[in-house]
Amino acid sequence: MKIDLQPILLALLLLTLGSCDLFRLKTDDNEEINPKLAEVGNQILRLDDVRFLYKTPISSMDSSQLLEAYVKSWVKKQLMIAEASQTIKIDEAEVNRKLLDYRYALLVYELERQFVEKNLDKSIQMAEVEAYYAANKENFILKDAILRVQYFKVAKGNDRAIKKILSLVGKEEEKSLAELRDVALNSTVTHFVETNSWIKWGELAAGTPLETASNVNNLLRRPGTLEFEDEEYAYIFHVLEYKLYDEYPPMEFVEAEIRKILQTKRQAALVEQLEREIYEKALEKKEFKIYE
Repeated sequence: MKIDLQPILLALLLLTLGSCDLFRLKTDDNEEINPKLAEVGNQILRLDDVRFLYKTPISSMDSSQLLEAYVKSWVKKQLMIAEASQTIKIDEAEVNRKLLDYRYALLVYELERQFVEKNLDKSIQMAEVEAYYAANKENFILKDAILRVQYFKVAKGNDRAIKKILSLVGKEEEKSLAELRDVALNSTVTHFVETNSWIKWGELAAGTPLETASNVNNLLRRPGTLEFEDEEYAYIFHVLEYKLYDEYPPMEFVEAEIRKILQTKRQAALVEQLEREIYEKALEKKEFKIYE
């Protein structure tokens, strides 16, 4: 179906230049023009129906693409509805019930969202995080080894950079770290310098010769700096600390996850509080009856 949108777009453009209201084009008689944009059966899409698309100013080209995409989408939806009405048996009462349930769900969700947004205390003390971790350590047992590591991927042949990196890895004083960061930034393809961050083994080893290593535990237990090569790159791993599969992670590794869990619990508690307050208020005012 070809939709001629040029007259509509011209009107919208003129309105953009001349008024904040993009959808009200006045005639000499002060009558509003509200032309049809599309029609499927007895369903009609008019210009007023798409005013929400233009709440913020956009270029005429963007307007054209946006309006045409919306009209085509509307037509397709109406055709699907028409086809469904003609080819399947529809229980109108059931459809209406589902629509009502959906409307109530949206209203309740918005009420809960606004209540939580207004009342949620987002500050979580470290003591709360530590207490939760101590009480739920079994839930955080590692499914993959993690490690604190300095890692560098360097193009083969860049011997100067490799030698410099090997002389600096493992040194945690700020001067050496700053020098190592500088070498890594200017001479490596990929690097991981910081010594206080934990990373999963699978994420670190991906794309390196160690990706298919069969015995990660023995590999991590090897002392000192590990060096590997492939046809193009040299890989340098300096393991500072590690935790293996099925061990407990340090709390700092799961701190962000725990904070999310605690905030979710607070949100759930607020929703319960809202439900309780509404129920008790209605009960006090005798706004409902339950018949036995």
